[in-house]
Parts: sequence; structure tokens; C-alpha cells
Amino acid sequence: MRNRGLAILTFLAVLATAVFGLYRYYWPEFSWNQKVTVTVEVGGRVHANSSITRVTVRYQPQLLPEIGVATRTINGEAVALQLPGGRYLFALLSGSDNPASDAQFVAANVFSDLPHDPNAGPRESISAALEEIDEVSRLLPADLYPMFVTFDELSDPLTVRQIDPLNLEAEFGAGVRLLSVSLATTDEPASDGTIKSILPWLGDFPEPSLDPTGDYRDATLADKLQHGDFLRD
Repeated sequence: MRNRGLAILTFLAVLATAVFGLYRYYWPEFSWNQKVTVTVEVGGRVHANSSITRVTVRYQPQLLPEIGVATRTINGEAVALQLPGGRYLFALLSGSDNPASDAQFVAANVFSDLPHDPNAGPRESISAALEEIDEVSRLLPADLYPMFVTFDELSDPLTVRQIDPLNLEAEFGAGVRLLSVSLATTDEPASDGTIKSILPWLGDFPEPSLDPTGDYRDATLADKLQHGDFLRD
């Protein structure tokens, strides 16, 4: 009797493994790490900093029309570039009016020239190509720049202000200009710990806004931005 029970359990375990393997074959999961580097010129001197995020794309059967064929998650931090005088320029993970520039989507747009066939299924998708490719880099076009912000006071999230990356002089003074924003695939691990050392008020959850007491009927930037635009664990 014991042997029969063991055989049934073994069969069920093998069956579950086979079903999961078949599921993952038709609806796979892909991940890659990507580095965003912001380079700014200040009075003829170059200042640059980078941040690395990990993007995971999980494909799934489309059981209902409103359910997408893939879900995306991202882990990592925004870019925090310290400029002379102690001011910081942040390139966010999300928050832009153009969702294509969000950190979880931007690689699929910037590297769209990689060999892939969007009509052939997940295993021929751009996500699969990004997981397999060696380190490669592209300059972001302006329409795919992340949202840039700064704070009048780093300790006060309500002082956040959006910055025009094509006119940094308006905020940081003469001789300050953006040279480039680049995106590269990398095998380096996702960034961790830097952004919280600069903005220690960031919480452990991405959902709260920077101003949770704000009035949605007259929303400020602090109302609209979330902790997850800066940091996702």
C-alpha cells in the first residue's frame, strides 16, 4: 500500500513538472539587466552617473481580452547625478507622459532593430532577444528620455520639480547642458542602496505618492509621482 502511494505521488510530481515545463515553453519568462547613463557638461567638465535595473517579462495565456499577453516587473533605482554645488538631477524609472520611455518598456523600443519576429510568438520576441544578447549600447532619442526632476530640498519630497533635460541651464545655470542619455544591456547587478542614501524618506512600497495628502482635483507633481518612480525593490 505504501509503495502504491509513493508511486502515485511520484507520478503526480512528474506530471506537475511536465505541465509546468510545457506551460513555460509556450509562455516563457525573460529577464535582462540594463544600464541608464546620464552625462552632463558643467562649465566644460563632464559629469556622469549610471543606474542599473532588471526587467522581467512573463508571458501568459490571454484568457480575457482585457488581460495582456505579458506582464512586466522592474527592480532597481533611478539615476541620481550630483552636480557641482550639491544639486541633484534625477532620471526616473517612470512618470513621463510617454509610457514608452518607462524603464520597463524603453529597451524594447531602443533595441527594436535586434533580430526578432513579433508575430512568431514569445520565443521570437524582442524580450527573448534582449535576454540573449551580449552587452550593447544605444543613445536614447529625446522622445524616449526618462522624466528628469530635482528637489529644492532633498529632505522634502514636496519640493520636487520637473526639469527640461534640453534646457538644464534654466535650472542649474549657464554652461550646464545634457550631453547624452544612453541605455546598455549589462550583466552587472541591479543598483541597490544609492537612491535611499540620498532620499531617505523613500518607503519600501512603490505605490504611495510623494504627497499622499494632496488633492487629486488639483494635482501637483508631488501628487502624481510615486515612490516607485524612484525605487523598485
